[in-house]
Amino acid sequence: MVSLIAIQTFDAVRQVAKSLDQLAGGPCALEVMWGEYYSSVVATAQIANAPLATDYEYYLLVEWFDRGCITGIEQSLGALMEEGKIIDATIAQSERQASEIWAIRDGVEFVSEDLGGAGVGYDISLPVSSMEGYVNGVTQRLKEADSRSRCIAFGHLGDGNLHLITSAQDQVDVDRAVYEPLREFNGSISAEHGIGSKKKPFLKISRTELEIEMMRSLKHWIDPKMILNPGKIF
Repeated sequence: MVSLIAIQTFDAVRQVAKSLDQLAGGPCALEVMWGEYYSSVVATAQIANAPLATDYEYYLLVEWFDRGCITGIEQSLGALMEEGKIIDATIAQSERQASEIWAIRDGVEFVSEDLGGAGVGYDISLPVSSMEGYVNGVTQRLKEADSRSRCIAFGHLGDGNLHLITSAQDQVDVDRAVYEPLREFNGSISAEHGIGSKKKPFLKISRTELEIEMMRSLKHWIDPKMILNPGKIF
């Protein structure tokens, strides 16, 4: 069972997620979308009947393991709405509606199209409590470098994995703007897509010299001839 929830503050996003996580049968997915991500997908994909209006600050997509707990979920959403933590919400009434909600969350290509086809994606992780401050800081940095730049965020609230799509022109400056602040927030330059060659210069931001040396030693132990994917990190 899938629901989509509109929320006005990130603090409320965290409170709502915590409340719903405590329900019997708990959620198997907690996905957060910043308002600009949601509105960008809805507009670019030309979704005529979007599940919720596009003028909220945050959207929380929640999927539960057990559809049998719908009564408890409805009661919880109602209580959270009465408390003012939720502004609006909808629960998918069919598999088709659930898929349509997930399609918005997965509509990265529409965001890139909205950015003129020049969107660059980032995959980082940091404590959920730091997400709002981090995104605001990166956005400000990019705006200072290029007033036309945009920074559109979404991610996996359950594990602190955040994705950014940016539109600024100078790739080197954008990389710095995205990765450097992670020092302050005790974050990682990569969450689920590895380091590769692009992130290699920034590895020291989230790994100590000792950790990197241990990685290097393991690499040499497993691949002494350095023939497996050479040059990516070592």
